[in-house]
Amino acid sequence: GDPGVGKSTLLLQALAGLARHGPVLYVSGEESVEQSALRAQRLGVRFLRWQPLLTSDGVFMPSRESQVVGLSGQPVAGYQGKPEFTFGCPNQPAVQAAVLERLERLVGEGLYQGFFLDRIRFPSPTQDLFNDLGCFCATCRTKAAAQGLDLDAVQGELIRAVEGASNRLIDIEISCKCSCSPAHCTKNIAPVVFFLNAFGENFV
Repeated sequence: GDPGVGKSTLLLQALAGLARHGPVLYVSGEESVEQSALRAQRLGVRFLRWQPLLTSDGVFMPSRESQVVGLSGQPVAGYQGKPEFTFGCPNQPAVQAAVLERLERLVGEGLYQGFFLDRIRFPSPTQDLFNDLGCFCATCRTKAAAQGLDLDAVQGELIRAVEGASNRLIDIEISCKCSCSPAHCTKNIAPVVFFLNAFGENFV
């Protein structure tokens, strides 16, 4: 139909009716957020915002200095290098201040009746569970020490466990009876083998 004849309004009305019976997702690539919010308000439909908390949302972007630091001691790059999966460390004051400022600005716009906060943990998805799912930045070390936890010792133990597991995985690969290696096993046993070899002795 021609622009302005009411296509989006009719669709939103229909979806509002369907929402009484279950979740509904309305995706629009033609209208601004403001236009969608005003239409929803006019029709009495709640307008909510999905908001990533610790990653880029197109406006907020964690600086390299404030990114989560992995087991290797280096900042953790986002999944496939994407900024929307690059996490800032939630313990760092600069990240906390930037997140609060962003949320205050969004709330102040008055467009939304609620927020769904996502990406509030450590980097995910990830292709390196041992390196990425944690933070060893200076701020985290200080925070941990205040609670009696030595992150240097934890980091050292994890590195030794991972290195030991890698060595044992080589032994398993040599004696593997499959036509493939554990690293590319068609039975998908490699992650389980790796985990058990790394932590099996101390896992309860």
